[in-house]
Amino acid sequence: MESLRQRDFRELNEFLRGSYESESREAFSAHALRALGRLVPADAVTFNVIHARRGVLKIDREPAHVGPDRNVVLTRYASQHPMIEHYKRTGDGQAYRVSDFMTQRQFHRLALYQEYYGVSRVEFQMTVGLTTPVSFIVGFGFNRSHPDFSERERLLVNVLRPHLIQAHHNAHVMERLHARLAVLGRALESADLGLILLTADGRVEFTTLRARRWVEEYFGWPGRRGDRLPDDLGRWVHQATKDFAQSFQVPKPRRPLVVAHADRQLEISLVSNGGLPTLVLDERGDEPDMADLVSLGLSRRETEVLLWVARGKTDAETSTILGISPRTVGKHLEHVFQKLGVETRTAAAVLALETARGARMSLIGSPSHRRPAPPLREPQSSAR
Repeated sequence: MESLRQRDFRELNEFLRGSYESESREAFSAHALRALGRLVPADAVTFNVIHARRGVLKIDREPAHVGPDRNVVLTRYASQHPMIEHYKRTGDGQAYRVSDFMTQRQFHRLALYQEYYGVSRVEFQMTVGLTTPVSFIVGFGFNRSHPDFSERERLLVNVLRPHLIQAHHNAHVMERLHARLAVLGRALESADLGLILLTADGRVEFTTLRARRWVEEYFGWPGRRGDRLPDDLGRWVHQATKDFAQSFQVPKPRRPLVVAHADRQLEISLVSNGGLPTLVLDERGDEPDMADLVSLGLSRRETEVLLWVARGKTDAETSTILGISPRTVGKHLEHVFQKLGVETRTAAAVLALETARGARMSLIGSPSHRRPAPPLREPQSSAR
């Protein structure tokens, strides 16, 4: 019985490390095609996606195919392919060779050979399947002009097969994850927030465009995926995470980090996402927002009216922004004046600004205990 050599195991482990790091099915296919060709020498290795009824959906090839696309030909004669038919009948994705089902002379008589494999000078083939159910056939093919594939090579591919199945599944999961993160990123962009997802060792796993721009502007860090955070921010995350890891004392509340730059502030909150650190970023100017005015006890519409008054808008401008009439704006302002104990819009605006300032200071402590902003460099551009 054939057995694997020590060198085979070294090459297998090297192959698997790269396979499990693939973050899309395209990346998995590209890595696997290159690496499998080294493990099992072949004139060409293919990654095939074939639908049981619709035929060939995709074939990636290493080395890349030069010439016209001949997938239509393979689809036409797929019913003559012994491994495809065997897989459709049984769902058995183990490694098989054409020679397991027919002699070479019988293979040569097939239209499949005469119009497809013979044209490419493929005399011997071995395939391995990755998926069930059998409506989709996903797998790899190894093609040679000579010699036929050995039992050791078959064993090597069968040992790899469970890992190929799992790595392909993981790549699919990562594809879906990144698609959902992209949707989440767009939602956060529209909400004027930024997001940075970190790995367990503090490296950047994902960042929205807004978050990247803010951290570059405030910290001088043109971060990319895989990078570490800028030193000052990284130390803050490390310390905040470390505080909650201490088992012998109750940690202090995890306050946001607030960094000032020009007339604006960047507030960075550290939250947990499945046990991994995640940063939510929110930039604020001197103008108040809805969250700052919650403590005033106004209704939502009254708070909205006061917010725009504090931002210097007239009743007519506020009515356009909120989609209500100027008369309704005036009525809401009357209620605001009564609840706040003021008599003019100027007094109401001043009270709103003072309330917003107090709300923000309560997040970061008194001014004497406020975390000093890290050294900043001037941003390269002010596009906002």
